[in-house]
Amino acid sequence: MANRVSKLVLIGALIVTSSVAFGSSTELAPLPPVDTSTMQSLGQLGPSFYWVALETKDGLKKDQEVKDMNGKVLVKVGAKFFRGLTLEGTGRLLNGKMLNWHGKIQRPDGTWEYRYRWCGKEAPYGYGFEGRPLEPFKTIAVDPTVVPLDSVVFIPAARGAVLPDGTIHDGYFKALDIGSAIINRRIDVFTSFGDQSSVFDKNGLKHGQATDVFLVK
Repeated sequence: MANRVSKLVLIGALIVTSSVAFGSSTELAPLPPVDTSTMQSLGQLGPSFYWVALETKDGLKKDQEVKDMNGKVLVKVGAKFFRGLTLEGTGRLLNGKMLNWHGKIQRPDGTWEYRYRWCGKEAPYGYGFEGRPLEPFKTIAVDPTVVPLDSVVFIPAARGAVLPDGTIHDGYFKALDIGSAIINRRIDVFTSFGDQSSVFDKNGLKHGQATDVFLVK
């Protein structure tokens, strides 16, 4: 009996110790402030968000052709997913395969048709400009005349955001992409699969609300 009580006491102590340990790991301490005096201020830029469009079982007829640059039909999809793919530039099919914008072809009537390619294993979230692999929650699309491609920028409003995997965002991003609508003083923040912009919105980085951006030297 005494031995059993001792074991229960020991188990209880382990539970308490484990609870304290796990509790301390989930209590997110605020990140220390960053000294931006060594960085170049780009002023305030207007953020938006983009992500990987997701195919769903929506019951729509798969009659939209997704073609490569040579005009070969890669796959046929439903109208809803096709719109999302066109808007976001990258999409994931139900079977897990990834499509990515690759270029555009001018039709005889003067309009443009977007063309796509399959994503390789080196780009599980799709490609940015000229094949740069996108990094979830760490990539921005920019106007290269405002923010140099391949540069690192610091956005204070993103620092401290709690990401879906529980990690804390440090506020740093890489300029790996461009976009036809991303011109002048705009940036487009890439999240991941589907719209997960809420992780930044909760922290103060909001769609259309100009925010301070610094170029890391």
